[in-house]
Amino acid sequence: MSGGVVFVSYYTLNYKGWADKLRASLVAQKLEHDLVPIDHQTKSKVGRDQWQANVRYKPQFILDMLEKHKDAKAIVWVDADGLVEQRPELLLKMREDLGVCFAPFPHKQPRKYELLSGTVYVANNPRGRKMMRLWVKAMPIVGERKKALKEPQLTKPEQQILQALLSIWKCIPEKHYNNADRVTLILKDFEKCNVSVKNLPEPYCHIRRNSGLGSGVITHGQASREWRWPEKAHRRRRMMNETGRKDPFNRKKRRPKPIDAKGKKKPNRNSPASRRRRRRMGG
Repeated sequence: MSGGVVFVSYYTLNYKGWADKLRASLVAQKLEHDLVPIDHQTKSKVGRDQWQANVRYKPQFILDMLEKHKDAKAIVWVDADGLVEQRPELLLKMREDLGVCFAPFPHKQPRKYELLSGTVYVANNPRGRKMMRLWVKAMPIVGERKKALKEPQLTKPEQQILQALLSIWKCIPEKHYNNADRVTLILKDFEKCNVSVKNLPEPYCHIRRNSGLGSGVITHGQASREWRWPEKAHRRRRMMNETGRKDPFNRKKRRPKPIDAKGKKKPNRNSPASRRRRRRMGG
């Protein structure tokens, strides 16, 4: 490989179809890449446990890719269900040590942000490699501590731990801190690392389900939901076959209210407000 940016990912057998599409999109954009098939990281047959064990391998894999591609300027991780729909010029010209996207939690007051690890830029320099080694080191510490406290394991372990580390190191704006999170308390005395962080724009970690197709540079399909909640995914597929609808869980559009002869909307006589009005009037 040359001294440019290398796009990497790994995938298990059940993600091969997604990974083939990712590879085709990287070839179409003429980007260097290294996609590696792996075995499941646990023998558990439970979809969610198996998925979590697989994603915990992400920091170690990125560190291995930094060592493998020593001449590369940087490594960019893209989830196996991702697609590179436009040429990512920002990633090819970045100078920071780390690039990740922070997305606001909907309906959270005060507003909180979640680190998304679907697209991760890591510079291949001493600071980037040290950060990856500390990320790898922190993963089992948090898991063992939560197990000792008999607390439930993290739902998104790799990105929650990375956000906690960046909060402790004060490498990100204060609004992106996760100080109230239990993980941050567990890692409060963890080894320090000074890295520069770039908050990637939303199109570089665009969730296709949220905003439709074709509106991002690097888009993600959230295929993991098929494996984290296999029973729900099976029920969705069955209902799709029975109803013929693309997404049977989407709400139906509201019917327009009836219009009278004067062009005004007719009142709904069965609404609670209409019933209270009739009771007051003795109707």
